[in-house]
Amino acid sequence: METIDFKKLMELYWSGESTLEQEAMLGKYLNTSEGKAQFPKESLLFSFYASEKSIESTITQFPDYRLQNEGREESKTIQLFPQIRKIAAAFILVFGAYFVWNTYTSDSNIENNYVEIEDPQEALKITRQALALLSKNVDKSEVVLKQSIAQLSISKIIKKN
Repeated sequence: METIDFKKLMELYWSGESTLEQEAMLGKYLNTSEGKAQFPKESLLFSFYASEKSIESTITQFPDYRLQNEGREESKTIQLFPQIRKIAAAFILVFGAYFVWNTYTSDSNIENNYVEIEDPQEALKITRQALALLSKNVDKSEVVLKQSIAQLSISKIIKKN
C-alpha cells in the first residue's frame, strides 16, 4: 500500500471506524522504519499496544468469594446516616417549636409596641423625624434603582420592540 492509503487508514482509526484487520495492517506498517518516520507518535502508541499484549498474567485461578461466604450468616449493618437524619429532624422540630412558643408567650405583644404622646408639638417633631428618615431611605433606593436601570439599558438586556 502507499503512504496515502495509510493516512486514510490512520484517519479511520482516529475516528473509530477502522476494522481489526485495518488496525493490524497499521500495526505492521508502523513497526517499519517508513511507518515510524511517517507517523512517529502513532508508531509509539502501537508499539505500546504490542508490548502490553505480550504481557501474561501469573494468576491462573481467581478465588470465588461467593463460596467462602456461603456458611456465614449475613451480618447486620447499621447505617449511620439515616439515624443522624432522624436526630437532626427531631432537633429542628424542637428548635422550631421553642421559637414559636417564645413568640406567642413573650411580653412584647403588638399592643405594647407603641407609645402615646400627649404633647402635640413633640408628636409633630417625632413624626417629622420619622418622615425625614423614610424620605432619605427612599431617595437612596431611588438613586440605586436608576443606576441599575441605566446599567441594564447599557448592556442591552432590555430589548426595545
